[in-house]
Amino acid sequence: MIRSWNVDFFTRWVKVMYPSSVFLWRFIQINEENPESMKTLPELIKVDLHKPMKTSIFLRRDTTDIWNFREIMEHNVYGILGQYMKSKKTIIDLGANIGLASYYFAATFKDARIFSVEPDSDNFKILSKNLSSLIKNNRCKLLQGAAWKENAELRISEPSKDLGKWALQVEAAPTTESKTNVFQGYTLHQIIEKSGFDTVDLLKIDIDGAEVDVFQAYTEG
Repeated sequence: MIRSWNVDFFTRWVKVMYPSSVFLWRFIQINEENPESMKTLPELIKVDLHKPMKTSIFLRRDTTDIWNFREIMEHNVYGILGQYMKSKKTIIDLGANIGLASYYFAATFKDARIFSVEPDSDNFKILSKNLSSLIKNNRCKLLQGAAWKENAELRISEPSKDLGKWALQVEAAPTTESKTNVFQGYTLHQIIEKSGFDTVDLLKIDIDGAEVDVFQAYTEG
């Protein structure tokens, strides 16, 4: 049974990853609930993909990055888009996190240009690494900031218990807040303007509870 599982696993993932990354991914899946074993991995894990698009994806070991990678690459949570949307030219990714959804969109819609927006500075660093080839090829632009109900300076706030420990919420920054902790909040109108797109074919929003305020401000504007 174990041998069969190993062979099936390798056969499945070698279609997507290079062999060294398949063995790495197998190690992660076996040891993900074993913190001591996971600590033998580097804090920044590199996964080399050749499909759906050749690139290297970086995942932070002690965050939800691995879970997000599994959701997109294994469970194919965005797969329905490719079934019903055959061609998309312009995509905005709000709450881009480390860029896994943006990567998937770029691989699915080969002619699409993508505007990825993410406020958190740590996420943004990995986002820049993960999408570097798309940026170099002028298929992707990044904006460090957040969708918000108005143009304002924001900071990261403590997420509500309902959203979980890894959720990222923002709030208006007090005037006394250190500028190193502050980033810009933009209305949806402003984000679309900054994207440079005349129209937006696909808008993905994952902003941990701020969606209602953002859309209400957009419709009222």
